Amino acid sequence: MKTLLCIAIFSLFALGSVEAQSMGTVLTTELGALRLAPLNALYFIAPPMIFNIIFGPKLKLDHFPGAAPKPWEAVEWVFRVASFMYPLFLPINPENPGFGPGLTLYCLSMALYFASWLPYMASEEPSWARNWVFRFAPAYLPILWLGGISLMSNSTIHAGLSIVFVSFHVGEYVIRYGKREGSKTSE
Repeated sequence: MKTLLCIAIFSLFALGSVEAQSMGTVLTTELGALRLAPLNALYFIAPPMIFNIIFGPKLKLDHFPGAAPKPWEAVEWVFRVASFMYPLFLPINPENPGFGPGLTLYCLSMALYFASWLPYMASEEPSWARNWVFRFAPAYLPILWLGGISLMSNSTIHAGLSIVFVSFHVGEYVIRYGKREGSKTSE
């Protein structure tokens, strides 16, 4: 598994380098050995990562007991890492026609994403949060802010990685929710 992950990361590095060079960023100053553009899509990945690190331990995981099968979780994890790390190689071009709509989508969906966690940090799940639209919101809303990053950077590769990640992420929620419902019927 570690070998597969290393191969995937090196492949993403190569793809990201080629895609970043083909975009021709407006900002020509480069920083460090990785030659990162000063305005880089990684800055847009940082807020949800920091939010997840800070508030993840506050989630009441009894709302989703159990786990998805290990191969499912492994694929989800690989695509999570890929969709979160690939922006390291994506310069953001403010002159890109998708920059304004992408930034708007990113900001609005980040607010929704942060709000979607609130019912799962409460000591008792509110009854309105049991509706599947609210229950699965933390799983499907990342496609919106990841899509905003893809629009801002004009990256179809990142969009594809994000779609696969969110598909597996939502699938994991469905599996966990199914196990919760199955445990309720067997009681």
